[in-house]
Amino acid sequence: MRLSNEEIGEFFRDVRKARSLKLKDLANEQVTLAQLSKFERGETVLSFDRLLSVIDRLNMTFEEFSYMANAYQQPTFHEFYDKAIKAAQFQNVNALQNMLDIELAKNNPNFTDKINQIYIRNFQGKLSDDDKKFVINYLMAVDNWTFYELLLFNDTLSKLKIDAVDTLTKEMISRTNFYKDIYQNKKLFLTILINVYRFMIKHDERVKALFYQRVVEENISEGFTIEKIVFDFIKQIFLFSFADTQSNKEELKLKMKEIIIAYEKLDFPAIAKRLREELDELET
Repeated sequence: MRLSNEEIGEFFRDVRKARSLKLKDLANEQVTLAQLSKFERGETVLSFDRLLSVIDRLNMTFEEFSYMANAYQQPTFHEFYDKAIKAAQFQNVNALQNMLDIELAKNNPNFTDKINQIYIRNFQGKLSDDDKKFVINYLMAVDNWTFYELLLFNDTLSKLKIDAVDTLTKEMISRTNFYKDIYQNKKLFLTILINVYRFMIKHDERVKALFYQRVVEENISEGFTIEKIVFDFIKQIFLFSFADTQSNKEELKLKMKEIIIAYEKLDFPAIAKRLREELDELET
């Protein structure tokens, strides 16, 4: 649930006191001592620029402040998504259907309710053409993609047609600039690019795959080790998929198996499992 003004003020006061700061330590030319006092009592709200200025005086980044606020009270969507994805991972068909029934029973469903329905049907493997059209139209209508839009695209892209994925990915590249420096957004942004690269290989779209290979190479950076490992492995899949001879394919397959074994020996089971899944899919 959304925090009330009183809860926001109380949370801010708790953070301030935990850092041994007084209200006068945070007041500045943008926010007076009286305004801060009213804010903490929930009697008023601060504009975004004023809130940023006092968060800076807490010696915190806005991302850190938001993270703490989310821990203070987790947003409804994250609670919903965590519940749905756990049900999907454990193949709990009844739990997913119960969640869908609750969403469908709502009177006057809003946009969020519609997206929730789409998420559940996607986890059920029952995404309809209307659902796909809704997702595409929504993503095309949003100028600045946040983590929410990135997650929606990543979870549904494998169900979309090639042209739709290509168009949306190019739009994503231009529409995530505002939030792309936030670590979790950048991580998901890279994951999507790698998934799109793999998607194009799977559909024998060599030219498009090469384009997204270059895009990943332009955007990947230090600190994204797992993404780099997966990306390098998928480049081997690219070479395998478009190899000229069967002997080349066998050599590349052997190399990929050796890579997997190396990560198993290095005790990176999660990475080895992900790479083995990629190889298994290639062999089916």
